Amino acid sequence: MRIRLAVLVILTVLLVSSCSCLRRLAGTVRDRETKKPIQTARISVTNPGYQRHFESDSNGYFEAFLSGGYKCPRISVRIEADGYKALDMKEPRKRDTITVYLERLK
Repeated sequence: MRIRLAVLVILTVLLVSSCSCLRRLAGTVRDRETKKPIQTARISVTNPGYQRHFESDSNGYFEAFLSGGYKCPRISVRIEADGYKALDMKEPRKRDTITVYLERLK
């Protein structure tokens, strides 16, 4: 009985420690010049073996809970909106809420 319990505890610890880390990324997408929110901006999050796409709401706000993969590498983010230059960035360190300013196309 004790051996079964010990094996169960060890397996549980290994399973929990090997899981992907889960993080929250939230923010607002705004026009660089006017500072007004950009609605329906497309946010793409990619890492090897992981991809997720979502849009900002009518206030330019977005929020996502993301799987970072093994050992929690920084997440690559691409933000696009019609009439604006696309922005590629890495997830900021030690912050999970950001404000992103997009520049209008000339």
